Amino acid sequence: MFYFFLFFVSTVLFIHAERAYPTSHRLFYVLSYVGIFWLAFWAGYRDISVGTDTTFYGVDLFSVASVSENPIHEAFFDPYKEIEPFFFLLNNFASKIGGIHMALFFVMLVQLMFAFHGLKYFMSYVPLWIMMLAYVVIFYILTLNLMRQGIAVAVGLYAIRFVEQRKLLPLVLTGIFAFFWHNTSVVFFSFLLILYAYRWNDETTQRIVLAFAIPLSFWAIFSFQDALVFFLGYSEDLMHYASYAGVDTEHESFLNTIDIVSRIILLIVVGFLHKKETAPISCFYVLYLVLFVDLASRFLGVFTAYATRIAYYFVAIEIPYLFWIINSEKLNIQQRNLFVLSLLLLFSFMTIRENFYFGLNETYPYVFSLLDLTLY
Repeated sequence: MFYFFLFFVSTVLFIHAERAYPTSHRLFYVLSYVGIFWLAFWAGYRDISVGTDTTFYGVDLFSVASVSENPIHEAFFDPYKEIEPFFFLLNNFASKIGGIHMALFFVMLVQLMFAFHGLKYFMSYVPLWIMMLAYVVIFYILTLNLMRQGIAVAVGLYAIRFVEQRKLLPLVLTGIFAFFWHNTSVVFFSFLLILYAYRWNDETTQRIVLAFAIPLSFWAIFSFQDALVFFLGYSEDLMHYASYAGVDTEHESFLNTIDIVSRIILLIVVGFLHKKETAPISCFYVLYLVLFVDLASRFLGVFTAYATRIAYYFVAIEIPYLFWIINSEKLNIQQRNLFVLSLLLLFSFMTIRENFYFGLNETYPYVFSLLDLTLY
């Protein structure tokens, strides 16, 4: 498939960049940025039919932003104020250089730059190319549609360092910055502030988290679905959002529950492999909490689509912490490779399921605007 070809090329560049890092930081950044620009180019020069929201958040908004005489005032105060102001300003900036495709290029470029530098913080523990591959597999196709939130998610990923470094002011300022890209980020940054205030390395708190999170997770899987159907009945809206949460539908129940069940399995694997001293903020308990909040967000998505958006932030920070597990002394080299491969296959399955099987985000097939070429 074309998208996975893009991922392959960028991964090769990231691998060579990481190999160059010990001897040449300049070559590392050159190769890494070429990989990022490669992905951003194809995102930018896609046809405007690729991505559900591309027409409105891309074409229509760009048309307004490009003729704005006072973009800062209009970004914060005009009828488009429901569109986060930084996204409006980015479109205005891109209009000074080129057309709508330049704007789409910059949208992906900004996201991938924040994601790259966010994940780079963890590269002393986890190979950067593995984390970048996981990130683009999960988010690249998705954010051809969710453009504004894609940037906010990447900014949230970048902000993790401020929690670990105990830097409150940069964390707050980054949260404000992310909010002006997408307002859902306020929930995620509230979570980061909780992590900052209390680092979850007290044994009593750890036991409480385990005591409640494990049974609640299993209860969610086996009981919550039936309870929703019993009390709410089958409605069109319920079934629309249920596809994100694993609630049984007529044709899709098995595939819809895979990502939910996989998180339960990951919770068990994380608990088995955890070695607390490998992570500055007690990797296991942060990861366990993140997985649980991700799981809860997916179930809450049955009631409101807003909750399904929240899950994306937690999926992003699952990436470095999940792969951090390969440092566990309980794993030999073959088991580490198997763990990494299993995660990458899981992420690939989720992406294929959502975008190719269910047709979410309307990003498949890809259409290259410069040649009007359809690529499958």
